[in-house]
Amino acid sequence: MFYEICFIIITLSIVILTTVVTTAVFKSADAVTDAKKTMKKAGEDIQEISEEGIKLLRNIDDLTEDLREKSESLDFIFKPLHALNEECSTEIEKVKKNDYEDVAQVLELVTSGIVLFNKIKGGFRNHGKFR
Repeated sequence: MFYEICFIIITLSIVILTTVVTTAVFKSADAVTDAKKTMKKAGEDIQEISEEGIKLLRNIDDLTEDLREKSESLDFIFKPLHALNEECSTEIEKVKKNDYEDVAQVLELVTSGIVLFNKIKGGFRNHGKFR
């Protein structure tokens, strides 16, 4: 009788284990199928997005080329302005240099005047001391 009970328990255990394993295998198979479907859908989405990205980049390239052509066609208007700006810049630099030179000359003259004044002033003092 003891062996019969053990045999029944072992048989029930094997049946339950087989059922659990079979259920797990079917669920994992469903999960793998779902994963494959998701991967396929993601691949299609990525392909669609990359195609749209390529189209966008081509449109940007076309737009850039169009802007470059239009910019080059308007260069004849801005070249004289650029040349005028260059002339003005060089003239302004010349005026600044002349102004700096003028200021330096004025400071030199003022310094010379102060030195001369101090010499004259000192000469009068010395002249008064000798009398």
